[in-house]
Amino acid sequence: MTNLIILIAALIVISAGLYLKKRGGDTRWARVGDFILMALGAVALLSYVNFKPLSTQPNNWDLFHYYVGSKYFSEIGYTRLYACVARAEAESDDEAVSHAAKRRTIRDLETNELVASRNYFFSENYCKERFSAARWESFKNDIGFFRDRLQDLWELAQIDHGFNPSPVWILAGGLASGAVTLSDNAITGLVLLDVILLLGSVALIAWAFGLPVAAFAAIASTASGGIDWAWAGGGMLRLDWFFMAVLSVCAMKREHYVLAGAALGYAAALRVFPAIFALGPFIGLLYAMIKRQREQKIAYGKFFAGMAISAVVLLVSVSALYGTDSLRAFADNTRKHSAVVSTNNVGLRTVLTYRPDTAVRNSIDVQAREAHLYWKWEEAKAEAKKKVVPAYIAVVVVCLPLFVLAVISGGAWQALALGATFIPFAWSEMSNYYYLFLMIVATLFAANRKVAFPLLGVGIATGAGKLFEIDVNRYFEQPASQGAISGLGMDEVYTLFSAAVCIGFPVLWWLVKSRPVFGKRAPSPAGGGGDGPA
Repeated sequence: MTNLIILIAALIVISAGLYLKKRGGDTRWARVGDFILMALGAVALLSYVNFKPLSTQPNNWDLFHYYVGSKYFSEIGYTRLYACVARAEAESDDEAVSHAAKRRTIRDLETNELVASRNYFFSENYCKERFSAARWESFKNDIGFFRDRLQDLWELAQIDHGFNPSPVWILAGGLASGAVTLSDNAITGLVLLDVILLLGSVALIAWAFGLPVAAFAAIASTASGGIDWAWAGGGMLRLDWFFMAVLSVCAMKREHYVLAGAALGYAAALRVFPAIFALGPFIGLLYAMIKRQREQKIAYGKFFAGMAISAVVLLVSVSALYGTDSLRAFADNTRKHSAVVSTNNVGLRTVLTYRPDTAVRNSIDVQAREAHLYWKWEEAKAEAKKKVVPAYIAVVVVCLPLFVLAVISGGAWQALALGATFIPFAWSEMSNYYYLFLMIVATLFAANRKVAFPLLGVGIATGAGKLFEIDVNRYFEQPASQGAISGLGMDEVYTLFSAAVCIGFPVLWWLVKSRPVFGKRAPSPAGGGGDGPA
């Protein structure tokens, strides 16, 4: 409810500012409006981290995967995490731990199927022989630490979908996990890294665009109902890609084009999908070449040179440390992982595949094992994805010209920010927490304050939907067979979020497509203009 109040208050302040500007109002009111916006931004940012930025609750599930997965990547890679955990626990002196490990069901990370852990106990080469004696003991101690912290969730954690970051992420993540001995204080320190990255991102936007824009960006992203800190925070270096992507658009605004490209290249190497941001600059480069806009061509050329330099340096570093096989393993793992359907997926295909009758609240199997509660929904979703390909292509074909017109209407930094808005229209659906990139899209507020309407609308629509979200315990208290459960399931909340961005972003494209794009005057490489301060 706090976030909804912040979003609505920001909408009122911005609307009033635009109205007064149109009427030629006193500039003092504009300054008052900006001050209120900055206050709302500060509250939104603090609310996002539950007003406890220095004592964020650790997400032990997430930390287990990222800490153990990165520290022992050389031994377990992408496919042996759960098998090696079970194999290590089978040696425990605690009979209860050993017994549980031997009878456990785990996810086979090569096939994504659920299998018996004992399948991996008959070959020493699969796990134990990959470790030195010292590393094996260290591995057992580390998983014991997380077993104690996860307690009842430990068994369930062994049927998740593994450790999936890129080898480039492991360069920094592995350094951190290898240098830090597990303890409560160490976990607190690891968790604070993401808080620092979040605050640093807002500071970067303030540096490049000014405090009012930074405040609006914080509101449009952190107050959005679809990107709770519970998803994004509490882990280990989960926001490194985000910081680098924010650095990219800020450097672009400040006309540091090589740095902008290098930062986005690093972000893309960390999480792959930020590469889509470059679609905007790529279209901008093509247009500049066609229109013979020399300054624009140089700006975009420097940007892509920065991306190329970043990619080469990172790929050489990864190959030197982990071998080229790690890159092939990551590609294989990404293809496998992209086939997984999740209730928190966001994107155009999430909207097109929604069917009320097969929504989680109407199809959950409360009699199934915990790992299979959503099997009916998962099967229906996978089948629906096969049928919506023509509709998906049609929507993208209709939207693409508007996106292109928006990109070529502005400068280089705007092209980069607009590139992010094409993500929900890409084939692969993203998890909800990656939509923190709304903060990057919101920098367009610097060029046209009317973009606040679709961006705040996304947050208001999603936040309103979350008011009706069904507590998962209600599924067991009132099974679907006893009648429909009122409210929205998690899958429906993120379908609503998906619909909001798939409508809001094209509206945003229309709003920023305000300049003549076929005239003689070309926008400056840095961009700018627009409504400016209200």
